[in-house]
Amino acid sequence: MAVALLAYSVLAYSVLLSGCSTPVDSPTNGVPSGDGWIWKESSDVSHITPAYDSARHQVYIVTRDRELIALKSNSGEVVWRNKYSSGVQFGVNIALAGDLVYVGDVDIWAFKAATGQAAWILSRVNGNEGARAIESDGRTIFVSAFDGRVQRLGQTPDALWSTTLRKGDSTLNAFGNKLVGSTLFVCGVNFGSPVQTGTLFALDAATGQERWRYQYTPLLPGQGSKCFSRVAHTGALIFSAQDDGRIFAHDAATGAVRWSVARIHSPPGDPNGPGTGPYDDRRLVAADAEHLVATSDDGSVVCYSTRDGTQLWRTQGPGAAADPPVLAKGMAMVPHVGFTVAYDLATGEKLWEQPSTDPHSLDATRYFTQPVLFGDTLLIAGNAGARARILSRR
Repeated sequence: MAVALLAYSVLAYSVLLSGCSTPVDSPTNGVPSGDGWIWKESSDVSHITPAYDSARHQVYIVTRDRELIALKSNSGEVVWRNKYSSGVQFGVNIALAGDLVYVGDVDIWAFKAATGQAAWILSRVNGNEGARAIESDGRTIFVSAFDGRVQRLGQTPDALWSTTLRKGDSTLNAFGNKLVGSTLFVCGVNFGSPVQTGTLFALDAATGQERWRYQYTPLLPGQGSKCFSRVAHTGALIFSAQDDGRIFAHDAATGAVRWSVARIHSPPGDPNGPGTGPYDDRRLVAADAEHLVATSDDGSVVCYSTRDGTQLWRTQGPGAAADPPVLAKGMAMVPHVGFTVAYDLATGEKLWEQPSTDPHSLDATRYFTQPVLFGDTLLIAGNAGARARILSRR
């Protein structure tokens, strides 16, 4: 994955946009409109997953042209906006810690949550590209990058600790931070290998020291074993999907595999099947106490028991998913390309599809980020803008 990088400097922050209180789209002030939305905001939102700020009752979105916008969560009214850079964004999510809002977009950008003013930037130059996923414990953040580094940062760009996953492997990249208790789980992906492989690392969140690692191997010759997505977890189990379509349940403390589920397609060369399915399958996972929900590149959504991996149901969605599902109120909400669909967590029945009244909802070239929940409100964002609705089963 090649990305053209710019060498940023603090001087780039000399031009900051002032606060704004004018809504971009006409919000309905917390009262659902005739089409079910509480409010709508019409910016072209990027793939970067938004965030909710419970202290300030704000949501944050990043547009495709690199503008960070703070919106009032009850109305969609713009609080402030900051066009922090030019070019096309390249990141995963927004995170909050202390009084700062963080965006991992090639570099790591920190902004004051109250005003949108730039606080600092940690630049990724000299080929150390792609600060991707950001995880927060509320006070500090954990970041990973394509150079294989994982770092913990406070309210300044000075690292509290920094470690590398490479340790002799110059091609290993770090993806998908997920903090579970006192352990940070990170996926290391070897893009330089002819057969791209992945390793799940468990790091001590306080020190960055490695607790354990598990290297995935492909099921068939020539397949990959990358683990792109953040892990899911429940209780003492960590769930991770690899590139050949299998999903593994690891003991969170030791990394031992407790059980695994097979891929749902038979790839070419499969000695136990027809061999008519895709070679690789990038699956994204989410879990609660009883259900593990996984997507598939062909649009399938499959639910397994977290106890032993038994398949509970399988259904066909309208397209591949770009982000992991979100599980809440007995529903699995999946951000398919062009659609966000809610499935009944017990049966797999489709409950609703959003935005059902948007003219782009049937356009497969449209995308939506991972849904964001705050209270009883669901935020759905994508090309068609950011929109909030009451979370319900219809």
